[in-house]
Amino acid sequence: MSFANPWGLLALVALPAIAAIHLFHRHYPRLDVSGLHLWGVAQKTHSPGRRRERLPITASLILELLAALILALALARPQVDSVNRSVHLVVVLDGSASMSARRLTSGGDVKTFGELAVAELQDRVDGLPSGSVVTLVESGLRPALLYGPRGDEEFVIESLQGWRPESVGHDVQPAWNLADQLAGETGQLLYLTDTLPDTGQFNVPGRMEIVAVGEPQPNLAITAARWMIDRSQQRDQNEYNGTVHLRLLNLGAQATTATVVATSPDGKEIRTVLDRQVELAPGMVLPFEAVVPIGLGQLDIRLVSDSDAMDLDSHVRLIRPVDRLVRVAVTLPDASVARQQVGRALLALPGWTPSGVEDADLVIGGVVSDDSATDPERWRLRIGPMDDSPAARKQAVDLSDRSVYVLEKRHPLLEGVVLGGVVWGGVQTLDFDFTPLITAGTKPLLVQKLGTRSTEFVLNIDLARSNFTDTPDWPILLSNLLEQCRDSRPGLRRVNYRVTEAVRFQLESEVAEGTDLLRLEGGERPRKVARARVVEIVGLARPAFYTVHDQDRQLARFAVNFQDIDESTLVSLSAGKRPPVIQAQVGGFETDSPYTWLILLAILVVIGLALGDWQVLRR
Repeated sequence: MSFANPWGLLALVALPAIAAIHLFHRHYPRLDVSGLHLWGVAQKTHSPGRRRERLPITASLILELLAALILALALARPQVDSVNRSVHLVVVLDGSASMSARRLTSGGDVKTFGELAVAELQDRVDGLPSGSVVTLVESGLRPALLYGPRGDEEFVIESLQGWRPESVGHDVQPAWNLADQLAGETGQLLYLTDTLPDTGQFNVPGRMEIVAVGEPQPNLAITAARWMIDRSQQRDQNEYNGTVHLRLLNLGAQATTATVVATSPDGKEIRTVLDRQVELAPGMVLPFEAVVPIGLGQLDIRLVSDSDAMDLDSHVRLIRPVDRLVRVAVTLPDASVARQQVGRALLALPGWTPSGVEDADLVIGGVVSDDSATDPERWRLRIGPMDDSPAARKQAVDLSDRSVYVLEKRHPLLEGVVLGGVVWGGVQTLDFDFTPLITAGTKPLLVQKLGTRSTEFVLNIDLARSNFTDTPDWPILLSNLLEQCRDSRPGLRRVNYRVTEAVRFQLESEVAEGTDLLRLEGGERPRKVARARVVEIVGLARPAFYTVHDQDRQLARFAVNFQDIDESTLVSLSAGKRPPVIQAQVGGFETDSPYTWLILLAILVVIGLALGDWQVLRR
């Protein structure tokens, strides 16, 4: 027996105080007489002093002493010694996707390594002293608290019924550090995983015990998936044949036969659109292609085999790619060299379609304004000469192939551009504000014009006096321009992503001006997304189909797939135990008293005794 609040025993000083009060403050018994007239002449007599008398044992004294004793014990909060032996067990569960793999080589019941880890946890919890508490932490790109902190041991296993380890490869150190902080100085640390780490490989907390439940397993994986549209096989203006490209990998030690099965929703039913067997040698990487029937909006593809221990990496979801053609209008003079060179480069580039100026996303023209910024979202590329007069052209400067060009490499428009051996001719003076992207000394060659409502670039060059169009930099520059213009249009840039990839897309101007948050549905549960001109969604760790909604309106739909070859490699899994280097201090921990109901009962008893004492004194 011990006391959670020993200072409460100071209340026991009330016992002698009560006894002293009853000893020196006497209540004489009531005496009934026939009349008071006989007492009228009584004289007051003084005794020489009080004699020592015995403490009278009365009902009032007993009730008050009991009330004081019970109240003092309630304040001291008595508890049995078994509570002090309670422990705080902090468990780190490996959230890697490999924990979801099945143990195919064990025989008997096939369980995942995650289920084996939970069974190990159950044994540990069953052996904890009464009153112990448990905290569960899951490792991942961001450590997550699964249970607790300091939750009741009775409900630990129940909290893991929906646990699905699906994380890509990650650093487990943040989860260990979090568990070490939660454990304090007396808590016990346990790490449950499927691979026993090498000694010295990680900075493992000294008090942490490691238990690995893994075992080498065969596995098949789809390490890459892409759905491409073949516009050469056109049935009408909106329908094209599609081709699915997969990369299949056998990560086992034995050859195996697998089946590629692809399904797609067809009304209320699921339609099988592909069912093909493939042979995979050990360690073999097999490129796989299949034609997709016209009219499908999404595909669910699985690689099925008895030698596949993990389903997560052999299942991909694909959405039909969205056509995002950039509408391009070329307004350069028909007979100009610039028109010919732009046309020749565009013919070799994909992802665009010719258009009129009014409907164009990108206008490529001369320096003289031909569309006067009627649409602020329209992009423009102006190509020199800046002044077409004979005098100005005569004063223009030509730069030799030995010139030093300074490029703003951080700008996406110049990705891959090097300007090696370029003769840049026809450089003239610019009379407007700009941000330089390519310069040679003090001469601006490619700039972004300032003070305009739209995105406008100016190429300060005379292509008739330059070899720029004969170098690989010319089509690279136009390709980057098309890509940046496409990314600025409303809608998703892509529709198929890998887990942990950031999803970014533009909203239409009227939608971006709202104030309410957007809603993302898919994965485990819906979540809110900030509304902005450019929406960015990060941290998607669950493979699924996702949709973004603005109230009842669907703004975007995309798929996220798991593809991580390191997590798919299961041949290095192992089992074993590693005891902690430093034993945790055995001293229990502070917790709320399990005897609160006894304290309440003691207070009620004290109140009852006080009422009883009052009734005794009334007599």
